[in-house]
Amino acid sequence: MVKMGFNKKERTKVKMEALRLILTSRIDEARQSILINFINDSMVLTKKDEEQFFKTLDHDGSYREVKDMITLYEKKGIEKGIEKGMEKGMEKGMENMQLLILNQIKKKFGALSPDLKKRIKSIKNFSKLNQIGAELLDINDVEELKKRL
Repeated sequence: MVKMGFNKKERTKVKMEALRLILTSRIDEARQSILINFINDSMVLTKKDEEQFFKTLDHDGSYREVKDMITLYEKKGIEKGIEKGMEKGMEKGMENMQLLILNQIKKKFGALSPDLKKRIKSIKNFSKLNQIGAELLDINDVEELKKRL
């Protein structure tokens, strides 16, 4: 910001005006996105300035477009976070189910071969793992288990 000739007191106002001008311009979304990213990267606000930025957005209706944009980005960020969390949860659930089955097999048949461990860990389908877990009660030996995998 110093290179642009703005002092620290003007930082928040300049960023808000720049974003407002970009959002109210008649350029396409892709170019707007590039310019917004440039502004955000080149006009980094301190924590205090950021608080002032959001306070002004809440109280000054002339920056409605900027507030709407930030709200949209927040929603997208939340959705993306939820999606990532669900993916991580599914992965962890899958790993836990595989571990449970491996422990059940070990308890029922003794030591497991590396090949059998690998085959169980390669199953990435909850229904299949659930089926193996249920059938494990009826399986009499490791060879029969391998056939069902």
